[in-house]
Amino acid sequence: KIAIIEAASQVTLSYKEIRDKTRNLAAGLVRLGIGKSDVVAIQAPNWAELVICHLALNRIGAIFLPLHHGFREADIKHLLKHTSAKAFIYPGSYTEFDYRAFLEDLRGELPNLHKKFVMRGKPLDGELSFENLTSDCSLIEENGDDFLELNRPDATESKHIMVSSGTT
Repeated sequence: KIAIIEAASQVTLSYKEIRDKTRNLAAGLVRLGIGKSDVVAIQAPNWAELVICHLALNRIGAIFLPLHHGFREADIKHLLKHTSAKAFIYPGSYTEFDYRAFLEDLRGELPNLHKKFVMRGKPLDGELSFENLTSDCSLIEENGDDFLELNRPDATESKHIMVSSGTT
């Protein structure tokens, strides 16, 4: 059955596709050294990737930090720095904002930001493909479904950091 219909792009995902992408992303992040209590920021409009990230990060105990799609340099920099984000997931192209130039300018100011993932775009130097991570099932095939259960967080651990877009 269809679980998500993304109206703007007409992307549809079934429950099975969400499960598989979530599982693959969770395993890929663990393989890359992201796990419990690591903050992973994502900035995207209302795309299906938000759901996939949220569920994958919950599976491995990483902290989900969704950034409002309208945030720009000052807000993003503040939140990545303040939360010591270890990874940032962002669109290859969205509203003509140049994430790559922005992150390059901040390289020395974000010592904890080790991984950069690009969605819906071709990864460039230092970036990883979000789509490749969500489609790579090799770690699950090698280790079985129980592999992710070893990384499941305790119910008392933090799971999200929710920030205001300023419209309170």
